[in-house]
Amino acid sequence: MKPNNKFYLYYLLICYILGVLLYDFIGFDYTDEILLLVLVTNTCYNLLTNRVKKRKDLTEVAIVILIFISYLCYSLAIKSNTHKAIFSDFVIQLKPFLAFYCIYLTDFSLADNDKKIIRTTAVFSTIYIGSITLFGLGTGTFDNTIKSFFGHPSRYATTITITSVLYLYACSTFSFKQILSAILILSIGLFSFRSKFFGFFVAAIATLLLRNRIELKINLKNTIASIVIVASIIVVAYSKLSYYFVEGSQNGEIYARPALYMTSIKILSDYFPLGSGLGTFATHASAVDYSPLYDQYDLSSVFGLTPDKRSFISDTFFPSLAQFGFLGTILFFTFWVRLFKKIRIYSSIKSPVATQLITISFLILLFLFIESIADSTFTQNRGLFTMLLLGLSMNDMHHEAVKNICRLNILNKSVLLYK
Repeated sequence: MKPNNKFYLYYLLICYILGVLLYDFIGFDYTDEILLLVLVTNTCYNLLTNRVKKRKDLTEVAIVILIFISYLCYSLAIKSNTHKAIFSDFVIQLKPFLAFYCIYLTDFSLADNDKKIIRTTAVFSTIYIGSITLFGLGTGTFDNTIKSFFGHPSRYATTITITSVLYLYACSTFSFKQILSAILILSIGLFSFRSKFFGFFVAAIATLLLRNRIELKINLKNTIASIVIVASIIVVAYSKLSYYFVEGSQNGEIYARPALYMTSIKILSDYFPLGSGLGTFATHASAVDYSPLYDQYDLSSVFGLTPDKRSFISDTFFPSLAQFGFLGTILFFTFWVRLFKKIRIYSSIKSPVATQLITISFLILLFLFIESIADSTFTQNRGLFTMLLLGLSMNDMHHEAVKNICRLNILNKSVLLYK
């Protein structure tokens, strides 16, 4: 038996509309947690009724959950923060991984008619976002308008990015016209004037234009292309990078982001190898129940990290890995390397559909990496939806592999076995 595809279609639509597009406008902070609970419940039901066939993945997801539970026990044992902060951070940190595996474990794949519904939703969402943008620009109240609907320009930018990638995923042919439409959707985000978005915009265009030449392996051509893309990202984002990470750590004054990065290195050393524990550093939970580490490392006087103004504490993601220590950081990047290897195996499929899915997966990886430098998107509502979309894309890659396995001897069943 296969899972109910209509459930996943409606779930994806609701998750996008309530969990991304209207999340900040509605203002209900637990939308993503409730949506994840629904998804986890449905996945457990599919498992209990033998509707999930990819049994080998159960070992993988079990290992991930076990790792997080181990860190939960470790954090409680060392009393890293209050029980509330520890359990809250446990859920927040596990959330994107659960979202990915709950989709990836199923046989769910969107039919052409379903993709048409998704594509139409993305188009109407673009009209909605575009109308808000034009109203803000036309009335001279752009900043206030964006804050009213999206909370912050950076969230406005990520919403547009996700809408563009969602449109690309739902494209039927991945033609140049459809790619151009996706780029036009993405270009709306330029009005956010976020350096992160500028960087992703350059990387996305390069990826889309070179989509038929993407080979996920290390060689001279790929190395040169990567250097050019990274250099371009640095050039367009240089002013903000310089402001935060160069100017912000000179003249005896340090800004929140460089302070978090530099302190995270100290924590990795001081709390080797398991880290300072959940709810202690650079996370939402460590801000709600103010972590003792901020006093311990003299961060409680840094603007945005103070007890009375904590708005910058969870303003970035990578420093929060210090909570998991050297071992946890290695495990985190191992997850992404393993994922990249899976995508690389699928790149053996020389078909337009495979090229489309690999390109989308690559864009999602780029987006999450760039966002994690100066935002905690990965553990927020938008990170949850992005991981859903990544799981869905990789699911479709598997179906495309099954479809082509008979005529592609180069695959040699390696795609089917890599589960």
